[in-house]
Amino acid sequence: MRVCGLFIGVDRHANPLIRDLTGAARDATALCALFRDSIEGLEAKLLVNEEARHASLRTALEAALVDAPEDGVVILGFAGHGTKDHRLVAHDTSVDDIPGTSIDMGTLASLFRRCRARAVICMLDCCFSGGAAARVLDIGLAARAMSLGEVAGQGRLLFTASLPGVGTRAVRNRTLRRTKREL
Repeated sequence: MRVCGLFIGVDRHANPLIRDLTGAARDATALCALFRDSIEGLEAKLLVNEEARHASLRTALEAALVDAPEDGVVILGFAGHGTKDHRLVAHDTSVDDIPGTSIDMGTLASLFRRCRARAVICMLDCCFSGGAAARVLDIGLAARAMSLGEVAGQGRLLFTASLPGVGTRAVRNRTLRRTKREL
């Protein structure tokens, strides 16, 4: 069984109008290290900051998902900015052409559908990632309560850092505050 991982973290952006982050690259690096240490033989690729350009992301996502064998497992992790219309922001995303320079969930959904791997685990740590389920898993935006047993045999598991239509939430001094991280 082949297990491959793709871990992406974008703190720094080429476009000065996109606010830089402080922990996305570190989080992706730590997640990659955790899986490398935990899964013997893991084929892992890490793309951070300047390495995480739009074209590189598309190529790496396609290679990880479309080229996966039927008995394989794919682990994807993205940490960085997300947009209200459910796009992953790359290092070189341009505010003048967000649709053409970011990864939209429709593209990710298409790659998921073409993936033959028996299991795909996808972790999206970005604002508005909760809306990804509608596009990636084709299950609609309505929140669903489900047990692990319901998804165990289906081979697709998606973790998101926010609810549909919501930016990330941060806990600080025991107070839940809503924060917005928009472009």
